Parts: sequence; structure tokens; C-alpha cells
Amino acid sequence: MNQLTRTATAVVCACAVAGGLAACSARGEAATDAEIKVMYLLPTLNDEAYSREAAGARAEADRLGVEVDVQAGPQRRDPSPIIAKVEDAITQQFDVIVVDPGEYAAQLSPVLNKAEEAGIDVISMIQEIPDLEPTVHIAYDESAGYRAAGEYMGELLPEGGELGVIGCGIGNAQMDGRRSAFADGLPANITQVQIGETQCDPTKARKLTENMLTAHPELAGIFSDTDIALLGGIEALRAAGADLAVIGGDGQTANLELISNGEIQDASTSYPSEIFGATAIQVASRLAADEDVAALCEIPSQPLITEDTAAQVLALIEEIDAGSAQPEVPDCTENHD
Repeated sequence: MNQLTRTATAVVCACAVAGGLAACSARGEAATDAEIKVMYLLPTLNDEAYSREAAGARAEADRLGVEVDVQAGPQRRDPSPIIAKVEDAITQQFDVIVVDPGEYAAQLSPVLNKAEEAGIDVISMIQEIPDLEPTVHIAYDESAGYRAAGEYMGELLPEGGELGVIGCGIGNAQMDGRRSAFADGLPANITQVQIGETQCDPTKARKLTENMLTAHPELAGIFSDTDIALLGGIEALRAAGADLAVIGGDGQTANLELISNGEIQDASTSYPSEIFGATAIQVASRLAADEDVAALCEIPSQPLITEDTAAQVLALIEEIDAGSAQPEVPDCTENHD
């Protein structure tokens, strides 16, 4: 059962002493819930994964009575607006900054270190930020989900065949890790014959898929490390009338609708953005109240979304976005040796 369903959720909070991470608490003075101010920074809100993360954060902030200011850059590849917003948070004396760095983690390190020096707690999300020791890092292990996607591709193509791969960002650690884990799960009789970069752009993904279909007429499947790019690939497959095995990543709503209807896309990995946002706000609330929190919070990998589960996952995503449901957020504050 996917974590976005209403089953009990489990999160492992780990204290990685050997790696230099230990139990931590807020650097500033304790704050009551009414006083807590959190700035939540995202690369963009034009990507559904980030807009859903924001929805999860807002839902949990409403529940806890925390003031959260969600800010995002106009485009995902320019870090300068986010750097400026961190400077604003320092000036306005926010208690906590939560940052999901996307593709420019390294560029944010200097200003986030400056924020910590000013007494602001920093929570980094999903991707580690080089040269920064955040107050808390919230991690999500995607590798198991992408290995499962590779294994499922083997089930869809039991006789093997040629596979095309749509890459969101080649050279990006997160995206490279997704494709690597997927490849680890593939059986030996499936060969990746072409991998192309699209910068998460559906238009570029459509062109890439058209080229793959032309260059490899025996193509049996398509894998994309993000659903947002895969939408362009799906347009190309639909136009060509091609019936291939298709798996994406992130579990975005448009793709979940296709999966639920048994139309073109067969599966997607889960990226429980709402859980990320809500967990960050809960941790931020504890930090601002000067409560001990584990320095490393690990959210376990989630099951692959297939036709059997897509409708249920989609329904809860829509409820959370409408404010009629809240993400089930486990306690991620206890330290475990």
C-alpha cells in the first residue's frame, strides 16, 4: 500500500554519529507555536512535485498553527532568487528555513551557512547540500523504488527487448541515481539502446522519443526518470500509435490518470511530496520550540504505483490539495542509536 494512502506510515529517524551528524536542537531561543516563522524554499512551483510539497507544508502548518512562507524561484535553473529569499529570511529573523534545493544545491551553500551563523535553523530536503551541515536533513531513499521499476519493466517485457531512456538531467546526482537504480533492476535481456537528456522539458522529451522511435524501430519500452518529461514522450507515442511498455517517475497526477485508465503509461515510482512538506513543518515546529530532533530523518522508499493503486493515490493527492485531508506525518523527532 502506498504511503499516500490512509494506512499507518512509518518513518525512520536516524542519528548518524559516525558521519558527523548527532542529535540537534534549535540554535535560537525556544518559541511558542504562535511565534514560529518558517520560510519554505522551493526551486519552482511550476513543477507538480514542488507544488504538492508546498501543499503538504501548508496543510501541516495549518494543523500546528505555524506561520509558513512558501517561496519559489521563477525557473528551476536560476538560484539567484532563492539566494535573495534566504537573505530576506535572515533580515526578517525567521526561526527556520526549509530548503529543497533542486538542481542548484551547491550554489545555496554560502548563504545557508550565513543563515545558520545568524541563529536560524536550516532543514535541507532530499538532496544534500555540499559544504553545509544543516540542523536537520530530511532524506528519501528513491533507490528501492527505481529498482522495483526496473524489475517491473522486466515483467512487462518478459522476452526482453530494446529500451529508450528519457533523462531529466544528466549529471544531476538525484536523476543519475534514479537511472542507475532502475538499471540495477532491469533483467539482462533488456538493453538500454538510447539515453537522452531533456532538462525536464516535455517538448524536448517528445522530440527525443520521436528520434528513438525512428532510430530504433524495434523499441519495446520507454523509461523516464520524471513524469513531467514523460508527458512529452507519451504525446510522441500516441501520435505514432506505438504500444510500448512505459514507466515514469514521481507519480504526477496527469500520469496517474493515464495509469489508472490503463492508457499508455504502465507505472510510476512514488514521490510523496506532501509527506516531505508536512514532515519538514513538523520538524521545524519542534526545532523552533527548542526540542531535540534527530539530525537525519529518513523517509522510506514507497511502492511502485501501478494500475491497481493509481486511483487511490490520485484521490488522496487531490484531497490534500483541496484542504479536505492532511498527509499522515509520523513522528520524526526521536533519536535512535
